[in-house]
Amino acid sequence: MTSITATTTTLLLLAVSPAAGSALSKDPNPGSAPDQGIYGQGAITVTRDGWIHYKSELRALGKRAQTVAVIGSREADGSCTSSGSDSGVGSVATTTITVREEVAFNPATCQSEYLVADLTPADGAIYAEAAPPSAETQALGQETKGGEVQAALATYTRWYKTIWEDPIQIDITSETVAQRWNSSSRLAAQHKSYGFNGCVPGGYCPDRTYIDSSANYFGTYSNRFEYSGVSSMHNSTFSQWVRAVLGPAGWAACGWTSSNRADFSHNLQVVGYKTTGNWESHWSDHKSGACTNLVHHDEKTGASWPF
Repeated sequence: MTSITATTTTLLLLAVSPAAGSALSKDPNPGSAPDQGIYGQGAITVTRDGWIHYKSELRALGKRAQTVAVIGSREADGSCTSSGSDSGVGSVATTTITVREEVAFNPATCQSEYLVADLTPADGAIYAEAAPPSAETQALGQETKGGEVQAALATYTRWYKTIWEDPIQIDITSETVAQRWNSSSRLAAQHKSYGFNGCVPGGYCPDRTYIDSSANYFGTYSNRFEYSGVSSMHNSTFSQWVRAVLGPAGWAACGWTSSNRADFSHNLQVVGYKTTGNWESHWSDHKSGACTNLVHHDEKTGASWPF
């Protein structure tokens, strides 16, 4: 499993405590069922201690899914600021992916709890949902040209994806960044910015996420290749959707907001080291506006080509 460090980003819409300490005060009953009747209809629950709990299929993996506690920093305006990083050695071709999913969040203290697990095709539906559309892999030190496999320099691939996911596990926005390289050249680089549109037959989309901007950036240095994808998106009907799906309990969970607009951004970088094939990723993703305290953050990564 890769090494991950991160903190959480969010703009708080629930009431927050003025005394947000830096020490981790974990959910006092992490193993108990969330209080029933406190907001949510199976999608999310808000317990009496103020923690928001999100569903996760990773729980079915039992001890294979490791729990990671993350301490965010709360700003004067009530927002929680985050940065995150990940790293690994020799990014050779493999179908194994690592999934990191936020499963609990405390808006008063900017603390989060994540589950982290490595998945393979043997995990069936959980893997299929998390894997990118393409699972292209090749043996280390090979490349395909004209339908033939030819000897080449050792080739490395790394993709990374960060996601803002809604309470019923629909990806609202995401950014995917991938690059392939060897010791002398960057062989490929691609990114994709995604915004969810909830449409009905006939083409009408009552719930639409707009991509306001999307860009990519390259960096080439003596020992590494860097590639970044940056995007900004908004949804003008997000709290309306929450009320429609979760009812009054969902509206209460996001503070009875009168605003409908939610804003999301992604800033994601993948770094590949030339001689070793080692890799790093760095991200800074933000959410603000209507009901975004109910939105949770996921990260996924692997060594196949995702596009």
